[in-house]
Amino acid sequence: MRIRTEVLIDAPLDVVWRAFNDPAEITQWDASDDWRTTWASNDLRVGGLLRLRIEPRHGEAGFDFAATYTWVEPMRRIDWRMEDGRHVRVDFRE
Repeated sequence: MRIRTEVLIDAPLDVVWRAFNDPAEITQWDASDDWRTTWASNDLRVGGLLRLRIEPRHGEAGFDFAATYTWVEPMRRIDWRMEDGRHVRVDFRE
């Protein structure tokens, strides 16, 4: 099954690229009111790892997220494979 989403961000491409890939920026993301990213590491190259620590804001246990990059085209495209075999592709456009 393939799922496709689009997001329009009113910012220059270089700002979006940095926010998406810089570990200090990644920890500022809030996927929901209930969860936050408390730690991030990003080796942005084919074969490199994206690692995140996701923690709940209240109670419950957190979890680690890891993915391996399979395609990196700076300022254009990033693909990764998650540990469970799912594949993600992100295209960046002006």
